[in-house]
Amino acid sequence: MKLHGENLWQHRRGWMLVGLLVAFLATLSLGVLPGNGIVLWAAPASECTGSLPNSFTFQGGVYEGGLGDTSTPLPSAVVQLYGSGSSSGGPGIWFQTTTSATDGSYTLSTQVKCPYFNILEVDPTGYVSIGALAGSGGTVKNANWIQFGNAASGTYSGNNFFDVPAGGTATPTVTPSPTSTPGTPTVGPSPTASVTPSVTPTEPPATGLICVRAFDDRNGDGQWSANEPVLPGAEIAVKDTSFATLQSYTTTGNEPHCFAALPAGVQYNVTETDPVGYSSALNLFVVPLMADQVVAVDFPDVPQLFLPIVSR
Repeated sequence: MKLHGENLWQHRRGWMLVGLLVAFLATLSLGVLPGNGIVLWAAPASECTGSLPNSFTFQGGVYEGGLGDTSTPLPSAVVQLYGSGSSSGGPGIWFQTTTSATDGSYTLSTQVKCPYFNILEVDPTGYVSIGALAGSGGTVKNANWIQFGNAASGTYSGNNFFDVPAGGTATPTVTPSPTSTPGTPTVGPSPTASVTPSVTPTEPPATGLICVRAFDDRNGDGQWSANEPVLPGAEIAVKDTSFATLQSYTTTGNEPHCFAALPAGVQYNVTETDPVGYSSALNLFVVPLMADQVVAVDFPDVPQLFLPIVSR
């Protein structure tokens, strides 16, 4: 009986080590993949290799105005660095997030080498992106995404994003008063100028989707596989930065489930309460949501192990 109890303890300790490993990997990868069908992964791409003596640094700025106009810095814009195994964006590692300084500048760095580095900008509230300009060696993938492929260690500067206020304001159109023709009398008072307001339609608010799933992580790698059951009974919620619940959902085993569209340019907390009989090393993902993105959040759970009660 004593030997049996020790074996169970060793088994449970093994699961604890797996859980700690998954948690460690997840802290590196709480990020967003660019493009349509964006996925949030809980483990890094195998193509990304460990820490190197030299670092990879990416610098640039965020500005308000037309493409190439750096005269008006835009502070407090969220900028992110994501390393991926393919040019389409994933799977990969979430490295770092920062916000632009008062002069619009930002710096992102890592010591892990990936085939592709992706710089992603989240539009500040009330702004929309109109374009980006990449520094030497970079490629503009879209208005919020600059990518570097097969980059050597070093510093890559000049990666700039350009945003403008969303919506528009009324612009008056003035109809000039007619002038009299010489020799022709003007009857009555001269017409006065008429002002016809011309309203620029307001752009619909930018939104994105967060889709969720809980699964039995049988191989302990933190990523869902087709042979791993999707679990019912997990309570998953989307919360704001103060952890107030915005939307909640209880899984049925037929996921993924997508919450109603959420405002983009905002960071969300996605939390899970484990299903009965399961536990997980990670119950919180921090998701910066960009316009037109679909972010899939997978919660890897494992069965709880109960030690037998041994009476003396």
